[in-house]
Amino acid sequence: MRVAMLGPYPLDPARIGGGVEAVVVRVAEGLSRLRDVELHLVTCQRAVEREYPRQEGRVSLHYLPRGSMGHITFHLRDRRRMVRLLHRISPDVVHGQGTGMYAGAALDSGYPAVIGIHDIMFRESALVGTPWRRFQRSMASAYEKQCLKRARDIIPCSPYAVQELSQWIKGTVHHIDNPADDRFFSLGDEAEPGRVLLPARIIPRKNVLWLVQAWAEVVKSFPGARLRVAGEVHTHPGYVERVRRFVEEHDLQENVDLLGSLDQQQLLEEYARCSLVVLPSVQETSPVVVVEALAAGRPVVATRVCGLPFLVSDEDTGLLVKLGDTEAMTRALIRLLADDELRQRMGRRAREDAEGRFKIDVVARQTYEVYRQVIEKAGL
Repeated sequence: MRVAMLGPYPLDPARIGGGVEAVVVRVAEGLSRLRDVELHLVTCQRAVEREYPRQEGRVSLHYLPRGSMGHITFHLRDRRRMVRLLHRISPDVVHGQGTGMYAGAALDSGYPAVIGIHDIMFRESALVGTPWRRFQRSMASAYEKQCLKRARDIIPCSPYAVQELSQWIKGTVHHIDNPADDRFFSLGDEAEPGRVLLPARIIPRKNVLWLVQAWAEVVKSFPGARLRVAGEVHTHPGYVERVRRFVEEHDLQENVDLLGSLDQQQLLEEYARCSLVVLPSVQETSPVVVVEALAAGRPVVATRVCGLPFLVSDEDTGLLVKLGDTEAMTRALIRLLADDELRQRMGRRAREDAEGRFKIDVVARQTYEVYRQVIEKAGL
């Protein structure tokens, strides 16, 4: 089976730029292990000036240049460039990751196609800061709806995505969870008491400032506790400054570490050494950082919003709290930090759940089965 997957893919696989990129890397890794799959990965990069092919193990990578201002034209030039390449590859099936230009190119190609849903653009457009970014997201939301109406087969990463987009989904839905790097499943319990990891960009949607405000109350009970925030700090500098100012004004410099972007090995070390993972987001579909936490055997404290309840089982693999309830967030963190037996029990249950849902080989096999169905439906 010749498969063409379209989606974001890093030039350096050790430095993954976000959740969707992580999913594409891991699904590609899993598919490449299947002996009867010939996998071509097509991605567009602004750092690339011309087509740049590369072989990475059994995956044929095709880097293409990415144009600017593409949101205004729904990435017409980029889509045409990808379609021309697809006609040279001549795949049996095309998988467009996301509901933007990669989905559009997959649907434009004329080959049997499936698209994956990762983000809910019309929800996220209201949460970005500047008018220009909101305009960009609104255009992406409009194109998302077009793609969903055209798609005959869809892979959502969460039931939440189907709930939110049901009025535009016309095709067959095949639910498959996001995968976690295999290395997370082999992490031991090297947890340091009081060490909590927030693997997230410092932006309003991730709600970091609210968490730090709750953390100021946590350290009154655990003076040595440390919150480790691992995520980029460049997208929303004004918000980052507000977080830093709060840390300084409340003398939390010894209790809050803003680490910036980390590579995959550094992230693995952070997961290995934390007692638990926290995610206080306002909006999430199926965050890879939670999938990774569960695979690592770490309980998760998260807000009860959007797709998070489909990942974290309250009182089983973690604790869910109401968005905006600072006291509830503080109590949940203190409860797990104070009870090693509860933390370890939830961690064991988290990994047990992850074994059956998030392993790369499990996700790859499920994805392969969808491809087979799509090809059969096309009569090929």
